[in-house]
Amino acid sequence: MLTRLANLFNTSVDYILGNSDSKNINGNQQDLVIADDYIKVYGEIHAGAVSWAEQNIIGKVPTTKEQVMRYGRKNLFGLKIVGESMNRRLLPGYTAVFCKDQRPEPGDIVAVLIDHEDATVKVYQETSLAVMFAPASYDPTFKPYVFRKDEPQDFEILGVYLFSTDQDI
Repeated sequence: MLTRLANLFNTSVDYILGNSDSKNINGNQQDLVIADDYIKVYGEIHAGAVSWAEQNIIGKVPTTKEQVMRYGRKNLFGLKIVGESMNRRLLPGYTAVFCKDQRPEPGDIVAVLIDHEDATVKVYQETSLAVMFAPASYDPTFKPYVFRKDEPQDFEILGVYLFSTDQDI
């Protein structure tokens, strides 16, 4: 079973068992990404408006200088994930990093402000008739937000998801 898991995740059995720090099968450290910069975390994302004021910063999340250069520091922000509506793709308690200067593609995870008051994280979907923000949860009671294109749009995409971490902020 361990060999199957190692093959599935393209790593070694030693790494899965905690006997090696290298994720690479050959033990080559060059594929590891070392955080050497930080992004501000502005709070939690759940029901309620997200405020971007400096006094609302709750911490910092590690990232790389390469990502900061690629997306621009002013475009990157972190939010602590709260709730279970995305637990198939994002774990509650993790900090997710988003880029606000990026157009989402169908299937991307986005931070979205709905009705000028509810900030949430959902999967972005778009058809010729509607834009939808769908949950990705093991709990089937969560429902998507659907906005018909021929009606007023009352949502604002705050950012497109890049990565998440469980590291302390």
